[in-house]
Amino acid sequence: MALAALILGLAANVYLWRSTATPIATHTPRTARGVDRAELAQRRLLRTETRTDDRRRREDEAPGDPGDPGSSKTEATAKLYLDRIFQTEPYAVACVGRTCTLDPPDAPDWQHDLQTAFPERAWFCRMSFAPTEVLLELCPPEEMGAAVTRGILTAFELAPATAACLTAHPDTHGDLALDVLLDPHLRATLTGSLASAPVGLCLQRVLDDIVARAELPPGVTALPRAPLELHLPMRKGPI
Repeated sequence: MALAALILGLAANVYLWRSTATPIATHTPRTARGVDRAELAQRRLLRTETRTDDRRRREDEAPGDPGDPGSSKTEATAKLYLDRIFQTEPYAVACVGRTCTLDPPDAPDWQHDLQTAFPERAWFCRMSFAPTEVLLELCPPEEMGAAVTRGILTAFELAPATAACLTAHPDTHGDLALDVLLDPHLRATLTGSLASAPVGLCLQRVLDDIVARAELPPGVTALPRAPLELHLPMRKGPI
């Protein structure tokens, strides 16, 4: 069977995850002519913080939740992802609890990049896009370890290099088990009868590259252990 079908089918037995992100949205970016980047960034920050004032006041008046990561920690975690997506483009984000309001940059394709940049995209359990605001919701702290693992598995599934490895070794027979570990550094391993075979070594290099570029969200000290099993060969066809 195709790689996407196999991994998604097996992963369903390990992690039950429904992304509630809306489809690629039609949020219309605002433009500012004749404004330098520093002033534009300041305007975005003021506009975003103004939109979140009422929500922040409501949170201050409500009883505290000991499990809430707090607005400052949420913003720091969200910025790890947003800085990677937007790089030098100016944006602003303000968070209350686990929910952040984003004022995005005036850049092409930012919505697609924001919704598809795995593994870190999996940190967010929900993304909502509307003409007037963009909301991002981080997963609860107790689910963030599973989100890290899920993100790496998704990045592995979607990587063109994964398909290239399987295409280069179409008639290989055997099994592989993919495990994501944090002990204490983040790493991903392949074990099984094909781990030392050319296809296994090729796939391990793909995993190593994904993990080397992956961020680890603050506060995550352990990951759930649930190896993903792969059975080769796979039927020829598009992945």
